[in-house]
Amino acid sequence: MLSPLGYPLVEAASGSDARRCVTEQDFAVILIDLRTMTGGFDVAEFVRSRPRSTLTPLIFVTTGDRDEREMTMGYAMGSVDFIVAPVVPAALRGKVALFADLFAKTHELVERAQRLRMAASRSADALGLQMEMLDRMDELSRAKSDFVSKISHELRSPLTSVIGYVELLTDGGPGDPTPEQGRMLTIIERNSRRLLALIEDLLTMSRVEAGIFELSVGMVDLRELIHSVRDTTEPAVAKAGLELRVDVGADRMLTGDREQLERALLNLLSNAVKFTSPRGHVEIATRTEGDDALVSVRDTGTGIPLDEQEHLFTRFFRAKRSQEQEVPGTGLGLYIVKQIVELHGGAMEVESTPAGSTFTMRLPIGGPPADPLSLVRR
Repeated sequence: MLSPLGYPLVEAASGSDARRCVTEQDFAVILIDLRTMTGGFDVAEFVRSRPRSTLTPLIFVTTGDRDEREMTMGYAMGSVDFIVAPVVPAALRGKVALFADLFAKTHELVERAQRLRMAASRSADALGLQMEMLDRMDELSRAKSDFVSKISHELRSPLTSVIGYVELLTDGGPGDPTPEQGRMLTIIERNSRRLLALIEDLLTMSRVEAGIFELSVGMVDLRELIHSVRDTTEPAVAKAGLELRVDVGADRMLTGDREQLERALLNLLSNAVKFTSPRGHVEIATRTEGDDALVSVRDTGTGIPLDEQEHLFTRFFRAKRSQEQEVPGTGLGLYIVKQIVELHGGAMEVESTPAGSTFTMRLPIGGPPADPLSLVRR
């Protein structure tokens, strides 16, 4: 299927053979066939453990009857896609060609950087080459952001349609589903919404990095916003066996983007619920310090190790505990929260002990700066 592309292909017949190949050379993309290779996830973990291949795109080839746990494991290991057999040749070639092109552009950039270092040591002509490299870096950055944005848009439309038809089937439009069919529809809807949330996060990330993410600024009633978030998360909180406490006090108003602030608070509260044991509690509280409004989410979980706290807001970072407990997630939630808060001219604060963690959004009451994206770029 891939030979018409004309790219060099390397085949591995076993897990040990795959590890040897990854050790000997770099790859634009790696396909792992879970149908035939025993220990496919072990190979993926090995690829991710090596600095040279930690960002190499992984595509898993699987069958339609794979369970939700395997899909979660795959995405936790950094999979960019699952291809379900029978494989459509054109779709496979399209995905591989995109990553191969990105790989070639990245290598071109590395080569230009090496030439720049050599030129800088020899003559003043290095300045011109440096400007060329900076322009090329900017071009490559825009290409990556555009790639993520286009792919996300292409995925979002059909996924929204899938969710709509699932809701129609669940409501008994064509006829009431059987209990077993209802259970399957619930799983489909849950995972579709999880994927839709991931796509929205990717779109936000690409817009911020491309410098085109804009806030819709207006007056925000924090009291109303927090009560809305509480109503939205009550089912998940109850299912987790937790108590949700709210301490807002008097009405608090600030200038900002209500939709994005609600999104950031939902992300923080969702994380708190995931990592708090049953019979614990989660609290949302607000207070004012000078010209800032502080919105905090506190939990009674086991806390975050000190060596991981500095990486919490990094793209795709997932704490060791979340991987051990197989908690679903992509590592984009806190990254998105930080971007939203910084676009408002604010800052994120974290306090964590073995008795729990507190995440605080510090937001200027007067609203975002004139050019909020300049803060994120800096």
